[in-house]
Amino acid sequence: MTTSGDQVWEFSLRQGWVRIKLKYVASLKGRLGWQNLRADEYTNEGPFLVTSEHFRDDMVDWDRCHHVTQERYEMAPEIQLRPEDLLMMKDGAAMGKLAYINAIPGPACLNSHLLLFRPSKGRCLNRFVYFILLTPLFHSFMRQRRTGTTFYGITQESIENFPISIPSVFAQMQIVQYLDCKTTEIDDLISKKRRMIDLLHEKRQALISEVITKGLDPDVPMKASDTDWMGVVPSHWSVERLKYSTTRIEQGWSPQCESRPADPEEWGVLKVGCVNGEDFNPEEQKALPSSLEPIEEYEIRSGDILMSRGNTRELVGSAALVKRVRPRLLLCDLLYRFRSNRRAEPEFLVHSLRSPHARFQIEREATGTSSSMKKVGQETIRELLVCLPPLPEQRVILQHLRPELDRIKLITKVIHEQINKLREYRQTLISAAVTGKIDVTQEIK
Repeated sequence: MTTSGDQVWEFSLRQGWVRIKLKYVASLKGRLGWQNLRADEYTNEGPFLVTSEHFRDDMVDWDRCHHVTQERYEMAPEIQLRPEDLLMMKDGAAMGKLAYINAIPGPACLNSHLLLFRPSKGRCLNRFVYFILLTPLFHSFMRQRRTGTTFYGITQESIENFPISIPSVFAQMQIVQYLDCKTTEIDDLISKKRRMIDLLHEKRQALISEVITKGLDPDVPMKASDTDWMGVVPSHWSVERLKYSTTRIEQGWSPQCESRPADPEEWGVLKVGCVNGEDFNPEEQKALPSSLEPIEEYEIRSGDILMSRGNTRELVGSAALVKRVRPRLLLCDLLYRFRSNRRAEPEFLVHSLRSPHARFQIEREATGTSSSMKKVGQETIRELLVCLPPLPEQRVILQHLRPELDRIKLITKVIHEQINKLREYRQTLISAAVTGKIDVTQEIK
């Protein structure tokens, strides 16, 4: 048992295992000064530059990587990547994120936010270290040792001194073989369940799109909408600008907030991600510092329609209806707020704003050179064309939709719970194997 501060790190010392600090079984390398990279050092081809943004499922997505000049690549030979290297993000929101390199399509290096792990010859396998760094023990260690208030980081020295327990290299090979087999099985199950969720989402979107643009009666007379992308609509429906069925659009306030969510008795400022899902998520918020006075006119209320004014192309313009909300949550600058008037049910209007017809208009008008930040102006939102049936028919459509959507939501929730249990089982299995609590030699015979 090793004690560090008020945290106890426990490892099973099976026969033949030794307790040791990470620095004695693996070398850690990082690159300093990479933030000084000049714009002309980025290229369309040449050596790869790996950042944590290019990590996908604990591997590097080489197709998404940047490229740098050969001269820049050669500046730091010690962090030129090789197969079996292990990379870890050492700061920021993705601190602790990992990528294990099976193969490299060409010369590659990493930026200054990443650490590179290489095993000491004859002492430890990098794949074994990879599994150790996935354990809750290591993540607890990072939380205790991290520094910073709004931007967290952990020093290379702290990671080097993380205490681990290792068996012989042959035993490590057996553990890695066992975990690779078991985690692949679990990951395949998770992938299948994620696909089920994707199919349910597609079914939900198709159901909503059909009834809010065509109605419930398949025999109703239709008319041309006078737009190529909307096609025909029921003849008694109107196609009109959003501004005629909503109140004034406003955007909020984005002060420098704390990095944590606000407690129930505190004021919080919504993050733009609160509208990314199918429903409004009030947990997507940050605490307003106690030194700042809240602008109470921006407090969110039931019945508000929120829409992101800045995000990726796929998420900009995402809309959600606030049905219930805790007090003391404020509108942020990257969100628009408006309400429906007597011409439209707010729930129907939000479904319309999330339809392919509205998405086509929003994405077409979004501006900005960066793919990670597109914006839509208030005038674009006001001028959006939406398809509206008479108010009583909107209510009938919503009554038809709600039980169907609730059923899909319930099934999706159950599948998410199954995925979480699989992830917990995966984590437990890894922890037990790399700390010697289970004997994998009996499992792989």
